[in-house]
Amino acid sequence: MRGTDRVLDVVVTSSGRDTIFPTIESFFSKVKYSGEFRFIVNVDLCTSKHLSNIVSLFKGLNFKCLNINYRPQGFTRAVAFVLSRVETPLYFHLEDDWIFLKELDIDPLLKLFDRFQSLNHICFSKKTILYYNELFYLRKLRIVPMDCDKFKTENVTFGDIPLVKTITYSANPNISRTDHFRRLWHVDFLNIEQQFALQNFLLGNRRGYYILGNIGDEPTVQHIG
Repeated sequence: MRGTDRVLDVVVTSSGRDTIFPTIESFFSKVKYSGEFRFIVNVDLCTSKHLSNIVSLFKGLNFKCLNINYRPQGFTRAVAFVLSRVETPLYFHLEDDWIFLKELDIDPLLKLFDRFQSLNHICFSKKTILYYNELFYLRKLRIVPMDCDKFKTENVTFGDIPLVKTITYSANPNISRTDHFRRLWHVDFLNIEQQFALQNFLLGNRRGYYILGNIGDEPTVQHIG
């Protein structure tokens, strides 16, 4: 990695639920990195029951920023906030309701971003990786035929690491290129995943979004929210 040597910013969005505790425990247990993680956290406070424990959790870690919105601003604004505070060229995106099902050594993945500038986003799948993108909201568009090839996923290899090319930007746990996502246009009150996926679809799947693994592989993460 370039920039801040051996530090990787981890952006965390939370609604104040206690699911954040197994999420962070699983992250440290399963995600392996030779450098240091630094946390940037936004809490859209939908429930205050666990707030003091959440604050204590991150104050016990290496954290750069902990922002609490006592009046929730919405997920898209939360993502925009944490991304605005990232200082490393790449960042790990983590919401408050995931566990990791297998060990992930992310050092080789981080090196891929340096070698291949077209690579902007690697997400970890929560289900068996399919041969098509499950973007039903796009399929409802009358201008898009149901058998459109742009919905298909594709096995590719970067270096010796298998990835699946996809039109989908996903807020599943992922590693992303900071500059790329900072410059993307978005609307604050709309679903940020849908916005970025639609933009990539309209551009002909040229934004460099991938899933770790091969088509048919079992999930890497589990959604517990």
